[in-house]
Amino acid sequence: MEILPDDIWLEVFTFLTQRDLLRVSPVCRAWYRLSRDSSLWSCLDLEPFCRSLQGETILRLINTLFAPSGKHLILNKNLVTSEMLQSLFENCRRLKSLSLNDCRFHSAGPWYELTFDQVETLIFLDLRNASGFAAGVEDILIQAYNLKYLGLHCCISPRLLIRMFITKHNLRMIDCTQCDWVTDDSIQTIAENSLFLEAVCVAKCRNLQGRTLNILVEKCPRLKTLILEGTQIVDEYVRLVDWSQTNITELNVLRCYRLSFSGLSEILPKLKRLRYLKCALTDEVLKLIANGYPLLEVLFLHRRYPVTVKCVSDLLFHCPTLTCLDLSSIPLAFVYFESFLPSMPRLRMLSFAGNELLGTEKIIRSLARNCLDLEVVCVNYFHSTNNFEIERAFVYLLQRCEKLKELILNGLFVRNLILSIRSLAYYVCNKEDISIVENKPFFLPGPQNCLNNVKNRKL
Repeated sequence: MEILPDDIWLEVFTFLTQRDLLRVSPVCRAWYRLSRDSSLWSCLDLEPFCRSLQGETILRLINTLFAPSGKHLILNKNLVTSEMLQSLFENCRRLKSLSLNDCRFHSAGPWYELTFDQVETLIFLDLRNASGFAAGVEDILIQAYNLKYLGLHCCISPRLLIRMFITKHNLRMIDCTQCDWVTDDSIQTIAENSLFLEAVCVAKCRNLQGRTLNILVEKCPRLKTLILEGTQIVDEYVRLVDWSQTNITELNVLRCYRLSFSGLSEILPKLKRLRYLKCALTDEVLKLIANGYPLLEVLFLHRRYPVTVKCVSDLLFHCPTLTCLDLSSIPLAFVYFESFLPSMPRLRMLSFAGNELLGTEKIIRSLARNCLDLEVVCVNYFHSTNNFEIERAFVYLLQRCEKLKELILNGLFVRNLILSIRSLAYYVCNKEDISIVENKPFFLPGPQNCLNNVKNRKL
Protein backbone atom coordinates (compact mmCIF):
# COMPACT_ATOMS: atom_id res chain seq x y z
CA MET A 1 0.00 0.00 0.00
CA GLU A 2 2.73 2.47 0.90
CA ILE A 3 4.61 1.92 -2.35
CA LEU A 4 1.85 3.26 -4.63
CA PRO A 5 0.31 6.72 -4.20
CA ASP A 6 -3.42 7.18 -3.63
CA ASP A 7 -4.18 8.34 -7.17
CA ILE A 8 -2.82 5.06 -8.59
CA TRP A 9 -4.94 3.01 -6.19
CA LEU A 10 -7.97 5.08 -7.07
CA GLU A 11 -7.37 4.35 -10.74
CA VAL A 12 -7.22 0.63 -9.92
CA PHE A 13 -10.42 0.85 -7.90
CA THR A 14 -12.29 2.34 -10.86
CA PHE A 15 -12.25 -1.13 -12.43
CA LEU A 16 -14.18 -2.60 -9.48
CA THR A 17 -17.94 -2.78 -9.21
CA GLN A 18 -19.57 -1.02 -6.31
CA ARG A 19 -20.26 -4.40 -4.71
CA ASP A 20 -16.52 -5.17 -4.92
CA LEU A 21 -15.64 -1.79 -3.43
CA LEU A 22 -17.65 -2.68 -0.34
CA ARG A 23 -15.93 -6.07 -0.16
CA VAL A 24 -12.36 -4.69 -0.25
CA SER A 25 -13.01 -1.89 2.21
CA PRO A 26 -12.32 -4.04 5.35
CA VAL A 27 -8.84 -5.06 4.08
CA CYS A 28 -7.08 -2.14 5.80
CA ARG A 29 -7.66 1.43 6.85
CA ALA A 30 -6.15 2.85 3.66
CA TRP A 31 -8.41 0.74 1.43
CA TYR A 32 -11.39 1.60 3.61
CA ARG A 33 -10.69 5.30 3.05
CA LEU A 34 -9.96 4.95 -0.67
CA SER A 35 -12.95 2.69 -1.39
CA ARG A 36 -15.21 5.44 -0.07
CA ASP A 37 -13.68 8.20 -2.17
CA SER A 38 -16.41 10.36 -3.70
CA SER A 39 -14.99 9.94 -7.22
CA LEU A 40 -15.89 6.21 -7.09
CA TRP A 41 -19.46 6.83 -6.01
CA SER A 42 -20.57 9.65 -8.32
CA CYS A 43 -22.90 7.09 -9.94
CA LEU A 44 -24.87 4.71 -7.71
CA ASP A 45 -27.04 2.00 -9.25
CA LEU A 46 -29.19 0.12 -6.71
CA GLU A 47 -31.51 -1.58 -9.20
CA PRO A 48 -29.65 -4.94 -9.04
CA PHE A 49 -30.34 -5.04 -5.29
CA CYS A 50 -34.02 -4.06 -5.43
CA ARG A 51 -35.18 -7.32 -3.83
CA SER A 52 -32.68 -7.36 -0.99
CA LEU A 53 -32.18 -3.77 0.17
CA GLN A 54 -34.34 -2.31 2.91
CA GLY A 55 -35.25 1.37 3.03
CA GLU A 56 -32.90 2.08 5.92
CA THR A 57 -29.97 0.52 4.05
CA ILE A 58 -30.68 2.58 0.93
CA LEU A 59 -30.86 5.73 3.05
CA ARG A 60 -27.55 4.91 4.72
CA LEU A 61 -25.82 4.24 1.36
CA ILE A 62 -27.07 7.56 0.01
CA ASN A 63 -25.97 9.53 3.09
CA THR A 64 -22.57 7.88 3.66
CA LEU A 65 -21.30 6.98 0.17
CA PHE A 66 -23.27 8.86 -2.47
CA ALA A 67 -23.53 12.23 -0.70
CA PRO A 68 -22.41 14.95 -1.06
CA SER A 69 -20.78 14.64 -4.52
CA GLY A 70 -23.08 12.08 -6.14
CA LYS A 71 -24.39 12.93 -9.59
CA HIS A 72 -26.30 9.91 -10.93
CA LEU A 73 -28.65 7.78 -8.81
CA ILE A 74 -30.68 4.79 -10.03
CA LEU A 75 -33.37 3.42 -7.71
CA ASN A 76 -35.38 1.51 -10.30
CA LYS A 77 -37.77 -1.14 -8.90
CA ASN A 78 -36.99 -0.18 -5.29
CA LEU A 79 -39.38 1.02 -2.59
CA VAL A 80 -38.81 4.78 -2.44
CA THR A 81 -40.06 6.79 0.52
CA SER A 82 -40.51 10.52 0.96
CA GLU A 83 -37.81 10.36 3.65
CA MET A 84 -35.29 9.09 1.09
CA LEU A 85 -36.15 11.84 -1.37
CA GLN A 86 -35.96 14.53 1.31
CA SER A 87 -32.54 13.34 2.49
CA LEU A 88 -31.29 12.96 -1.08
CA PHE A 89 -31.99 16.55 -2.09
CA GLU A 90 -30.81 17.98 1.22
CA ASN A 91 -27.42 16.24 1.05
CA CYS A 92 -26.69 15.87 -2.68
CA ARG A 93 -26.56 19.33 -4.19
CA ARG A 94 -24.78 18.11 -7.35
CA LEU A 95 -27.38 15.54 -8.36
CA LYS A 96 -27.84 15.56 -12.15
CA SER A 97 -29.94 12.47 -12.84
CA LEU A 98 -32.44 10.48 -10.79
CA SER A 99 -34.01 7.32 -12.19
CA LEU A 100 -37.09 5.97 -10.38
CA ASN A 101 -38.38 3.78 -13.18
CA ASP A 102 -40.80 1.07 -12.03
CA CYS A 103 -40.31 1.98 -8.36
CA ARG A 104 -42.97 1.95 -5.63
CA PHE A 105 -43.58 5.21 -3.79
CA HIS A 106 -44.54 5.38 -0.15
CA SER A 107 -45.08 8.42 2.05
CA ALA A 108 -43.20 8.16 5.35
CA GLY A 109 -42.64 11.14 7.60
CA PRO A 110 -43.24 14.81 6.93
CA TRP A 111 -42.19 16.58 3.72
CA TYR A 112 -40.52 19.97 3.83
CA GLU A 113 -40.87 21.97 0.64
CA LEU A 114 -37.73 22.07 -1.50
CA THR A 115 -35.94 25.22 -2.54
CA PHE A 116 -34.71 25.85 -6.06
CA ASP A 117 -31.02 25.51 -5.13
CA GLN A 118 -31.65 21.95 -3.89
CA VAL A 119 -32.76 20.77 -7.33
CA GLU A 120 -30.91 23.30 -9.46
CA THR A 121 -28.53 20.76 -11.04
CA LEU A 122 -31.18 18.09 -11.76
CA ILE A 123 -31.62 17.68 -15.52
CA PHE A 124 -32.79 14.04 -15.79
CA LEU A 125 -35.79 12.55 -13.96
CA ASP A 126 -37.37 9.21 -14.87
CA LEU A 127 -40.68 8.29 -13.19
CA ARG A 128 -41.97 5.90 -15.85
CA ASN A 129 -44.01 2.92 -14.64
CA ALA A 130 -43.81 4.12 -11.04
CA SER A 131 -46.72 3.40 -8.71
CA GLY A 132 -48.07 4.69 -5.41
CA PHE A 133 -47.67 8.14 -3.92
CA ALA A 134 -44.87 9.83 -2.02
CA ALA A 135 -45.08 13.33 -0.65
CA GLY A 136 -42.48 15.36 -2.46
CA VAL A 137 -42.62 13.90 -5.97
CA GLU A 138 -44.91 16.68 -7.15
CA ASP A 139 -42.74 19.22 -5.34
CA ILE A 140 -39.67 17.96 -7.21
CA LEU A 141 -41.50 18.17 -10.54
CA ILE A 142 -42.50 21.78 -9.87
CA GLN A 143 -39.19 23.03 -8.44
CA ALA A 144 -36.82 21.38 -10.95
CA TYR A 145 -36.76 24.24 -13.44
CA ASN A 146 -33.69 22.99 -15.33
CA LEU A 147 -35.02 19.55 -16.27
CA LYS A 148 -34.10 18.54 -19.82
CA TYR A 149 -35.12 14.87 -19.84
CA LEU A 150 -38.35 13.79 -18.16
CA GLY A 151 -40.23 10.49 -17.94
CA LEU A 152 -43.65 10.60 -16.27
CA HIS A 153 -45.98 8.00 -14.81
CA CYS A 154 -49.74 7.60 -14.88
CA CYS A 155 -50.31 8.90 -11.34
CA ILE A 156 -49.71 12.56 -12.19
CA SER A 157 -52.58 14.78 -11.06
CA PRO A 158 -54.15 16.85 -13.88
CA ARG A 159 -54.13 19.92 -11.61
CA LEU A 160 -50.34 19.65 -11.48
CA LEU A 161 -49.82 19.88 -15.25
CA ILE A 162 -49.90 23.65 -15.71
CA ARG A 163 -47.83 24.33 -12.58
CA MET A 164 -45.30 21.71 -13.67
CA PHE A 165 -44.81 22.60 -17.33
CA ILE A 166 -45.01 26.37 -17.05
CA THR A 167 -41.43 26.30 -15.69
CA LYS A 168 -39.97 23.64 -18.02
CA HIS A 169 -38.47 25.94 -20.62
CA ASN A 170 -35.31 23.79 -21.02
CA LEU A 171 -37.10 20.50 -21.64
CA ARG A 172 -35.61 18.50 -24.53
CA MET A 173 -37.25 15.11 -24.14
CA ILE A 174 -40.47 13.89 -22.54
CA ASP A 175 -41.81 10.34 -22.27
CA CYS A 176 -45.41 9.87 -21.11
CA THR A 177 -45.88 6.23 -22.14
CA GLN A 178 -49.23 4.76 -21.04
CA CYS A 179 -50.33 7.90 -19.19
CA ASP A 180 -54.10 8.35 -19.38
CA TRP A 181 -53.84 11.95 -18.17
CA VAL A 182 -52.23 12.89 -21.50
CA THR A 183 -54.84 14.63 -23.64
CA ASP A 184 -54.71 17.03 -26.55
CA ASP A 185 -54.90 19.95 -24.11
CA SER A 186 -51.91 18.70 -22.11
CA ILE A 187 -49.88 18.36 -25.32
CA GLN A 188 -50.70 21.98 -26.09
CA THR A 189 -49.57 23.03 -22.60
CA ILE A 190 -46.27 21.19 -23.06
CA ALA A 191 -45.70 22.64 -26.55
CA GLU A 192 -46.37 26.24 -25.51
CA ASN A 193 -43.89 26.11 -22.61
CA SER A 194 -41.15 23.76 -23.86
CA LEU A 195 -40.07 25.22 -27.17
CA PHE A 196 -36.79 23.27 -27.35
CA LEU A 197 -38.39 19.83 -27.36
CA GLU A 198 -36.56 17.29 -29.50
CA ALA A 199 -38.41 14.08 -28.60
CA VAL A 200 -42.00 13.36 -27.52
CA CYS A 201 -43.22 9.86 -26.63
CA VAL A 202 -46.94 9.46 -25.92
CA ALA A 203 -47.21 5.75 -26.73
CA LYS A 204 -50.41 4.05 -25.52
CA CYS A 205 -51.93 7.31 -24.32
CA ARG A 206 -55.52 6.34 -25.06
CA ASN A 207 -57.02 9.80 -24.65
CA LEU A 208 -54.89 11.47 -27.32
CA GLN A 209 -56.60 12.15 -30.66
CA GLY A 210 -54.06 14.53 -32.20
CA ARG A 211 -56.13 17.73 -32.13
CA THR A 212 -53.09 19.80 -31.05
CA LEU A 213 -50.40 17.99 -33.05
CA ASN A 214 -50.15 21.00 -35.36
CA ILE A 215 -49.42 23.24 -32.37
CA LEU A 216 -46.70 20.84 -31.14
CA VAL A 217 -45.00 20.74 -34.53
CA GLU A 218 -45.31 24.51 -35.03
CA LYS A 219 -44.12 25.54 -31.56
CA CYS A 220 -41.26 23.01 -31.36
CA PRO A 221 -39.20 23.34 -34.55
CA ARG A 222 -36.42 21.14 -33.13
CA LEU A 223 -38.72 18.13 -32.77
CA LYS A 224 -37.01 15.07 -34.27
CA THR A 225 -38.67 12.11 -32.56
CA LEU A 226 -42.42 11.53 -32.35
CA ILE A 227 -43.73 8.27 -30.86
CA LEU A 228 -47.51 7.95 -31.26
CA GLU A 229 -47.89 4.17 -31.04
CA GLY A 230 -51.24 3.00 -29.70
CA THR A 231 -52.85 6.46 -29.57
CA GLN A 232 -56.24 7.44 -30.97
CA ILE A 233 -54.99 9.98 -33.53
CA VAL A 234 -57.36 10.50 -36.47
CA ASP A 235 -56.99 11.58 -40.09
CA GLU A 236 -58.83 14.86 -39.54
CA TYR A 237 -56.19 16.25 -37.19
CA VAL A 238 -53.21 14.75 -39.03
CA ARG A 239 -54.17 16.78 -42.10
CA LEU A 240 -53.82 20.02 -40.12
CA VAL A 241 -50.07 19.47 -39.68
CA ASP A 242 -47.59 20.75 -42.26
CA TRP A 243 -45.39 17.65 -42.17
CA SER A 244 -43.13 18.88 -44.96
CA GLN A 245 -41.84 21.69 -42.71
CA THR A 246 -40.90 19.43 -39.80
CA ASN A 247 -37.47 18.03 -38.87
CA ILE A 248 -38.85 14.66 -37.74
CA THR A 249 -36.43 11.80 -38.36
CA GLU A 250 -37.93 9.18 -36.00
CA LEU A 251 -41.60 8.24 -36.20
CA ASN A 252 -43.74 5.47 -34.69
CA VAL A 253 -47.41 5.27 -35.70
CA LEU A 254 -47.85 1.55 -35.13
CA ARG A 255 -51.23 0.36 -33.81
CA CYS A 256 -52.89 3.72 -34.44
CA TYR A 257 -56.05 1.99 -35.60
CA ARG A 258 -58.04 5.18 -36.22
CA LEU A 259 -55.38 6.43 -38.60
CA SER A 260 -56.30 5.20 -42.08
CA PHE A 261 -54.18 4.99 -45.22
CA SER A 262 -55.47 8.48 -46.04
CA GLY A 263 -53.86 9.88 -42.89
CA LEU A 264 -50.62 7.98 -43.44
CA SER A 265 -50.55 9.35 -46.99
CA GLU A 266 -50.45 12.83 -45.49
CA ILE A 267 -47.43 11.99 -43.31
CA LEU A 268 -45.01 9.49 -44.82
CA PRO A 269 -44.37 10.94 -48.30
CA LYS A 270 -43.43 14.30 -46.74
CA LEU A 271 -40.87 13.01 -44.23
CA LYS A 272 -37.87 12.55 -46.50
CA ARG A 273 -35.20 12.33 -43.77
CA LEU A 274 -36.60 9.48 -41.69
CA ARG A 275 -34.04 7.31 -39.90
CA TYR A 276 -36.50 5.33 -37.76
CA LEU A 277 -39.98 4.19 -38.79
CA LYS A 278 -42.60 1.86 -37.32
CA CYS A 279 -45.96 1.73 -39.08
CA ALA A 280 -48.64 -0.40 -40.70
CA LEU A 281 -48.87 0.03 -44.45
CA THR A 282 -51.33 -0.53 -47.26
CA ASP A 283 -50.73 -0.77 -50.98
CA GLU A 284 -51.89 2.83 -51.44
CA VAL A 285 -49.25 4.14 -49.03
CA LEU A 286 -46.54 1.81 -50.35
CA LYS A 287 -46.99 3.23 -53.85
CA LEU A 288 -46.62 6.78 -52.53
CA ILE A 289 -43.33 6.01 -50.77
CA ALA A 290 -41.96 3.61 -53.40
CA ASN A 291 -38.87 5.80 -53.82
CA GLY A 292 -37.88 4.85 -50.27
CA TYR A 293 -35.90 6.72 -47.62
CA PRO A 294 -32.19 7.14 -48.34
CA LEU A 295 -31.32 7.69 -44.65
CA LEU A 296 -33.58 5.07 -43.04
CA GLU A 297 -31.78 2.82 -40.53
CA VAL A 298 -34.53 1.09 -38.50
CA LEU A 299 -37.76 -0.14 -40.10
CA PHE A 300 -40.68 -2.14 -38.69
CA LEU A 301 -43.26 -2.96 -41.35
CA HIS A 302 -46.67 -4.29 -40.42
CA ARG A 303 -49.50 -5.01 -42.81
CA ARG A 304 -52.91 -3.75 -41.82
CA TYR A 305 -54.49 -5.38 -44.87
CA PRO A 306 -53.01 -7.80 -47.43
CA VAL A 307 -50.33 -5.93 -49.37
CA THR A 308 -48.66 -6.56 -52.69
CA VAL A 309 -45.24 -8.02 -51.91
CA LYS A 310 -43.79 -6.39 -55.02
CA CYS A 311 -44.59 -2.96 -53.51
CA VAL A 312 -42.83 -3.94 -50.29
CA SER A 313 -39.81 -5.16 -52.23
CA ASP A 314 -39.63 -1.90 -54.21
CA LEU A 315 -39.66 0.13 -51.01
CA LEU A 316 -36.91 -1.92 -49.39
CA PHE A 317 -34.74 -1.69 -52.50
CA HIS A 318 -34.69 2.10 -52.05
CA CYS A 319 -33.63 1.97 -48.38
CA PRO A 320 -29.89 1.24 -48.74
CA THR A 321 -28.84 2.40 -45.26
CA LEU A 322 -31.07 -0.03 -43.32
CA THR A 323 -29.35 -1.69 -40.36
CA CYS A 324 -32.39 -3.16 -38.55
CA LEU A 325 -35.46 -4.60 -40.30
CA ASP A 326 -38.57 -6.44 -39.11
CA LEU A 327 -41.00 -7.63 -41.77
CA SER A 328 -42.12 -10.82 -40.05
CA SER A 329 -45.81 -10.09 -40.71
CA ILE A 330 -45.29 -9.88 -44.49
CA PRO A 331 -44.39 -13.22 -46.13
CA LEU A 332 -41.85 -12.56 -48.89
CA ALA A 333 -40.55 -15.25 -51.21
CA PHE A 334 -36.86 -15.75 -51.95
CA VAL A 335 -37.01 -13.91 -55.30
CA TYR A 336 -37.98 -10.67 -53.55
CA PHE A 337 -35.22 -10.99 -50.96
CA GLU A 338 -32.79 -11.52 -53.78
CA SER A 339 -33.91 -8.22 -55.33
CA PHE A 340 -33.34 -5.96 -52.30
CA LEU A 341 -30.73 -7.66 -50.07
CA PRO A 342 -27.80 -6.71 -52.35
CA SER A 343 -28.67 -3.05 -51.66
CA MET A 344 -28.45 -3.54 -47.84
CA PRO A 345 -24.80 -4.25 -47.02
CA ARG A 346 -25.13 -2.61 -43.56
CA LEU A 347 -27.95 -4.85 -42.31
CA ARG A 348 -27.28 -6.02 -38.72
CA MET A 349 -30.68 -7.27 -37.48
CA LEU A 350 -33.41 -9.03 -39.47
CA SER A 351 -36.69 -10.73 -38.61
CA PHE A 352 -38.68 -12.39 -41.40
CA ALA A 353 -41.30 -15.07 -42.06
CA GLY A 354 -40.02 -18.36 -43.39
CA ASN A 355 -41.35 -21.68 -44.63
CA GLU A 356 -40.73 -24.12 -47.46
CA LEU A 357 -42.99 -22.31 -49.92
CA LEU A 358 -41.07 -19.07 -49.40
CA GLY A 359 -37.70 -20.76 -49.83
CA THR A 360 -36.24 -20.16 -46.38
CA GLU A 361 -32.94 -21.95 -47.05
CA LYS A 362 -32.40 -19.80 -50.17
CA ILE A 363 -33.18 -16.63 -48.19
CA ILE A 364 -30.59 -17.60 -45.57
CA ARG A 365 -27.97 -18.23 -48.25
CA SER A 366 -28.76 -14.87 -49.82
CA LEU A 367 -28.27 -13.22 -46.42
CA ALA A 368 -24.89 -14.92 -46.09
CA ARG A 369 -23.79 -13.61 -49.50
CA ASN A 370 -25.03 -10.02 -49.17
CA CYS A 371 -25.14 -9.04 -45.46
CA LEU A 372 -21.81 -9.92 -43.85
CA ASP A 373 -22.38 -7.62 -40.84
CA LEU A 374 -25.43 -9.51 -39.58
CA GLU A 375 -25.59 -9.85 -35.78
CA VAL A 376 -29.15 -11.12 -35.15
CA VAL A 377 -31.40 -13.22 -37.42
CA CYS A 378 -34.93 -14.27 -36.47
CA VAL A 379 -36.99 -16.69 -38.60
CA ASN A 380 -40.70 -16.71 -37.69
CA TYR A 381 -43.49 -19.25 -38.24
CA PHE A 382 -40.79 -21.67 -39.31
CA HIS A 383 -41.58 -25.16 -40.54
CA SER A 384 -39.60 -27.45 -42.80
CA THR A 385 -39.77 -31.12 -43.78
CA ASN A 386 -36.21 -31.08 -45.17
CA ASN A 387 -33.95 -30.22 -42.26
CA PHE A 388 -30.81 -31.27 -44.11
CA GLU A 389 -30.95 -28.37 -46.58
CA ILE A 390 -31.87 -25.81 -43.93
CA GLU A 391 -29.01 -27.01 -41.71
CA ARG A 392 -26.54 -26.58 -44.56
CA ALA A 393 -27.90 -23.07 -45.19
CA PHE A 394 -27.44 -22.09 -41.54
CA VAL A 395 -23.89 -23.48 -41.52
CA TYR A 396 -23.13 -21.33 -44.57
CA LEU A 397 -24.58 -18.31 -42.75
CA LEU A 398 -22.48 -18.99 -39.63
CA GLN A 399 -19.32 -19.34 -41.68
CA ARG A 400 -19.87 -16.18 -43.71
CA CYS A 401 -21.25 -13.81 -41.05
CA GLU A 402 -18.51 -13.67 -38.43
CA LYS A 403 -20.32 -11.02 -36.36
CA LEU A 404 -23.45 -13.14 -35.91
CA LYS A 405 -24.33 -13.26 -32.19
CA GLU A 406 -27.88 -14.61 -32.07
CA LEU A 407 -30.06 -16.90 -34.15
CA ILE A 408 -33.76 -17.25 -33.28
CA LEU A 409 -36.22 -19.78 -34.70
CA ASN A 410 -39.88 -19.23 -33.81
CA GLY A 411 -42.25 -22.11 -34.60
CA LEU A 412 -44.05 -25.14 -33.23
CA PHE A 413 -41.56 -27.90 -34.07
CA VAL A 414 -38.11 -26.34 -34.10
CA ARG A 415 -36.56 -27.97 -31.02
CA ASN A 416 -34.67 -30.72 -32.87
CA LEU A 417 -33.47 -28.32 -35.53
CA ILE A 418 -32.18 -25.93 -32.85
CA LEU A 419 -30.17 -28.73 -31.22
CA SER A 420 -28.75 -29.77 -34.56
CA ILE A 421 -27.70 -26.21 -35.49
CA ARG A 422 -26.06 -25.75 -32.07
CA SER A 423 -24.03 -28.88 -32.62
CA LEU A 424 -23.00 -27.80 -36.13
CA ALA A 425 -22.10 -24.33 -34.89
CA TYR A 426 -19.77 -25.80 -32.29
CA TYR A 427 -18.14 -28.68 -34.19
CA VAL A 428 -18.17 -27.40 -37.78
CA CYS A 429 -18.00 -23.60 -37.43
CA ASN A 430 -16.07 -23.39 -34.13
CA LYS A 431 -18.68 -20.93 -32.80
CA GLU A 432 -18.95 -21.11 -29.03
CA ASP A 433 -20.25 -17.63 -28.25
CA ILE A 434 -23.33 -17.57 -30.49
CA SER A 435 -26.83 -17.84 -28.96
CA ILE A 436 -29.17 -20.19 -30.86
CA VAL A 437 -32.63 -20.19 -29.27
CA GLU A 438 -36.25 -21.04 -30.01
CA ASN A 439 -39.47 -19.03 -29.62
CA LYS A 440 -37.92 -15.84 -28.33
CA PRO A 441 -39.35 -12.36 -29.03
CA PHE A 442 -37.40 -10.20 -31.45
CA PHE A 443 -36.98 -6.55 -30.55
CA LEU A 444 -35.70 -3.79 -32.78
CA PRO A 445 -33.66 -1.05 -31.12
CA GLY A 446 -35.60 2.00 -29.98
CA PRO A 447 -35.20 5.50 -31.35
CA GLN A 448 -31.89 7.28 -30.75
CA ASN A 449 -33.61 10.16 -28.99
CA CYS A 450 -35.04 8.36 -25.98
CA LEU A 451 -34.61 8.44 -22.22
CA ASN A 452 -32.86 5.07 -22.07
CA ASN A 453 -30.08 6.25 -24.37
CA VAL A 454 -29.67 9.48 -22.41
CA LYS A 455 -29.41 7.51 -19.16
CA ASN A 456 -26.77 5.18 -20.66
CA ARG A 457 -24.68 8.17 -21.68
CA LYS A 458 -24.74 9.30 -18.01
CA LEU A 459 -25.24 12.86 -19.19
